[in-house]
Amino acid sequence: MAVPPLTDDVGGFTVRTRFVFAVRLLENGQCGSEPTPDCFDRSHVERSPTTEAAFLVPSGGAILRMSRQRFLAVTATALAAGAAAACGIGTHEHTGEGVKVMTATTMTTAQEAKLHDVAAQLIWKWEQPAGVELIREGAKITTHLINHGPLPVELADSWLPTPADRARGMIKYFADRDYDLEVNAAGDIVGAGISLIADEKSKGHISTINDRRFYNWCVCDIVMFPMVLKARSDVSTLDPRTGERISWTVTPTGFENISHPDVWFTLAPAHGGEIRQVYCDRVNIYADRAGAEAAAAADSQIAAAPLQELFDDTKKLADMF
Repeated sequence: MAVPPLTDDVGGFTVRTRFVFAVRLLENGQCGSEPTPDCFDRSHVERSPTTEAAFLVPSGGAILRMSRQRFLAVTATALAAGAAAACGIGTHEHTGEGVKVMTATTMTTAQEAKLHDVAAQLIWKWEQPAGVELIREGAKITTHLINHGPLPVELADSWLPTPADRARGMIKYFADRDYDLEVNAAGDIVGAGISLIADEKSKGHISTINDRRFYNWCVCDIVMFPMVLKARSDVSTLDPRTGERISWTVTPTGFENISHPDVWFTLAPAHGGEIRQVYCDRVNIYADRAGAEAAAAADSQIAAAPLQELFDDTKKLADMF
């Protein structure tokens, strides 16, 4: 059965999605009855002239969204799995209501709403005066750590904007804003999201920037700092359930070389206490969907989503630096 034209309303449901590639490519005849491995080749996707809509899942009345980054990642995974899977990104049905697409990375409507809510809370925190101040001073600290190593606290203190701030000092300035900087035995600052030392928590979150290894406070940090620097970075972290190491490459445009096919993560709001306790400890990567969903079920404040969603959400934070 031919795929019907895509409209703003399918089967009585409004299409609230951001991108439509699979449906358009099917309509344009780029996927035949015998799909070939290049059916969803990246070049086809990049050349697609349309940037509206996405995948429709009419069964059960749900219409789910898939971002462009997630689409590219899923298609790459599907291509690796074989030509037949590639054309449908898992499975597809030609019906009177559109194209039904189900994948391991598809979120439910409730999961999408939760992710949106938690991400909005996170952005809100950093847009407040205290958040803006932390970003302003944190950018100076992390730049020094990455380029020069440990930061003498006297030098850090001199960067603060007012005499009162400088008298209080950088470490206290951050602590007053629920952010405890890391220091070494000499009293130098060695960690502020990205770290020069491998403590019990940060040793699990590893990033490589300009051929140097760094440890990080949380999953978002191993993604965000390469984005800030517009660098390509091989990163890895540990599944908190199993201890299994999960790796991928952060690029300025997305994630590549993901070691596991069904990676999900959890995202938490960052208010209500010291940043590593309320945020870092609850933002984790899981080798499969079930792990992230179990964590979200145990903590009503956190959201669970496919790894590719982490790119879009973290990019918003990186753009604040």
